[in-house]
Amino acid sequence: MIAGILFGLAAQTATYTFRVENPAEARVEARLVLAELAADTQPIQLTMPQGFAFFQLPEPRLDGPVRRVGEGPEVARKGPYSWSVDPAGASEVVLEWSVPLDHRSLDGVRGRDEYEYPYLRKDHGMLVMATLALVPGEREAHTAKLPIRVDFAVPDGWQVEAPWPRGEDGTYHPATLADVRDDLVAIGAWDTHASEVNGFAVTFAFSPGQEKLKAGVVERAAPIVAGMIEHFGGKVQDSYLVLFGEPQPGGYGGSPKTNSMTLFVAPDLPVDFALEGIVHLIAHEFHHTWMRARCQPVDELRFLAEGFTDYFAYFIPWRIGMQDDAAFRATLQQQLAKAELAHRGAGMSMQQAGGPQFFEGGPAHDLVYSGGLVLGLWLDLALRQPPEGTQAATLEDLLRSFYNHPRWQDEPCAELEHLLADLHALGREDLAKRVQQLTGSAQPIDWVAAFAELGVELERQLVPAALEVRANFDGTTITAIDPAGTGGRLGLRAGDTLLEVNGTDVMNAAEIREAFEWLIDGGFAITFERDGKRRMLAEPRPEDVVYSLPAAAIHALRDS
Repeated sequence: MIAGILFGLAAQTATYTFRVENPAEARVEARLVLAELAADTQPIQLTMPQGFAFFQLPEPRLDGPVRRVGEGPEVARKGPYSWSVDPAGASEVVLEWSVPLDHRSLDGVRGRDEYEYPYLRKDHGMLVMATLALVPGEREAHTAKLPIRVDFAVPDGWQVEAPWPRGEDGTYHPATLADVRDDLVAIGAWDTHASEVNGFAVTFAFSPGQEKLKAGVVERAAPIVAGMIEHFGGKVQDSYLVLFGEPQPGGYGGSPKTNSMTLFVAPDLPVDFALEGIVHLIAHEFHHTWMRARCQPVDELRFLAEGFTDYFAYFIPWRIGMQDDAAFRATLQQQLAKAELAHRGAGMSMQQAGGPQFFEGGPAHDLVYSGGLVLGLWLDLALRQPPEGTQAATLEDLLRSFYNHPRWQDEPCAELEHLLADLHALGREDLAKRVQQLTGSAQPIDWVAAFAELGVELERQLVPAALEVRANFDGTTITAIDPAGTGGRLGLRAGDTLLEVNGTDVMNAAEIREAFEWLIDGGFAITFERDGKRRMLAEPRPEDVVYSLPAAAIHALRDS
């Protein structure tokens, strides 16, 4: 029975209240009432979620301890993210705690990945439930259904957009505690738009400063969602909430949750350029909802979770006509080059790259994404060429078999052996063996040879790198730099102050970019300051790897 699974209780309800009284204080007061407890209830274990963001804090942000209201033993803290409370025969346990929403000001959070954390401004805010919710029971049992009520007390005139069913009394009713611990909620002055796509309800909410994106996002997102639902073989949930949070520098990014996702777009990006990136971002993050509704892949399978996902984030917009053949082909060619460079830089296999190194960024991260994407392309083409006596299939067929398999109901932990078993089930033992070889190789994969196995004549050549620094500057100091660009590959990094480039004293970004084109004996000579010390760099012009994928391969993806 549910109660026994969750807390060792005979019956219970969980009622949460999250209160924002003064936005200027940037604080949420939280309250949890566990009711209808049996007299013999054992101590209840409680946790706050970890691992919900790319950057993880050593402990949750709390102002003071978790407090028990009323009589009974106090709450005992068992670890940074865990607590215990003994009901001691009480039929109800009431807990209160306070969360300061200052996460985005913290070292490590502040900057590129802060969009995954909550914030509160004078007119609106984004609540990340993982930073607010104290959840009873073991994590494995959080998907069990039980009566849950969640109420948000916000300032007068503020709206609430939460991704759960809402009762007539205004309270929300998440299906499981997993939803409570995982989702996102918008409060205050968000501009919203609700759509229905093939019986699936999706709400887009735009924070102040993101309204300019609304028309373009709504127009483009609906066909992507429809294409993804068809790709999944049917909807995996009834509704979803998409939040475009507070603008921040750094391009764009996104993070999916169970019933919601957060996206950000830098305020200085041209709208058309931003929308092009958002199309891919929405496709990628929405594809993750399929996985999240079914299973959780282990690190060694991250090439599937991220790489195959990214493949379909390009494939689906192309299939539904939002991208033409030339653009899709160009993307795949770029990813082939990126996969090779990442594998050389990582010095490890695709399986290994999904481990802790992935979260450090750099080559391991790129190997998972680009290497996994290229493997997805290779496997898609290979499945469409069955040996005699075997039926043709696609990567889409394989993922439907993988994600929609009933095995996840008992054990949601997805491993490489499950993917290989599904290839065996399709009669492709040959591909199961090859996938294991390719993903287990620490040596860079020879993709020309791998595609030749499929009759695809992939061309590879080296060309001189572009004479572009690909960096942003404050004066002559680099504030951000593309590590894959020529400047980054020469060894320049953020914080460097350039003094002389190729024999020319430079005073601003324009002079740097101009001097970057004036090579000295075919190479670069750069004088700069780093950490207060004057340094010199003398390097030959880098070479870029360029791949050419035959148009016939694109036609094969459409025609078979």
